[in-house]
Amino acid sequence: MIARTLLFAIALCCAAVFSQAPEFAQQYRDALARQVADLGRVVGAFDAASAQAGLSRGQALAQYASTENAFLAERGQRLRATLARFDQLSADAQHLETAGAVGTAWALATAADAQVLANARERFTPAMPSSLAGLVMAAIGFVIGWLGGRVLGSFGRGSLRAARSLLPGPRRVAL
Repeated sequence: MIARTLLFAIALCCAAVFSQAPEFAQQYRDALARQVADLGRVVGAFDAASAQAGLSRGQALAQYASTENAFLAERGQRLRATLARFDQLSADAQHLETAGAVGTAWALATAADAQVLANARERFTPAMPSSLAGLVMAAIGFVIGWLGGRVLGSFGRGSLRAARSLLPGPRRVAL
């Protein structure tokens, strides 16, 4: 009886945690959109300055790379990294728009950007599941908690049987 109650409590805790996934995913999408917008302003300004000088983005970056000036060369490397980050985060944002609720949760668990994830975590406030996605994720968490508790319980029972078999005295057939 105690084991079933503990198992139910574990499953409920997992359900509560998993039910927060849609809200956290929304916070992540918002943080990602802010990051893309911020980087977009930098990229736009660089592209505009390049165009004003009659250069393409690649030509402007090549000028930074070919300079003898260490400051400008380092600035070019940073711009190259900023452009790559902007492209990656833009692709991530596009992917999240089409992923769906469970797909978004999976994407966050497997391929989330660490900096954006940290920003989302700072702003996250847990909420009770009131959407279909929240209820589905709660159900998934409950099932995972239930199954995980069963697996852990079977390990515990096996260890208890092994320990009892080492003790002297009459042996018991079942626990």
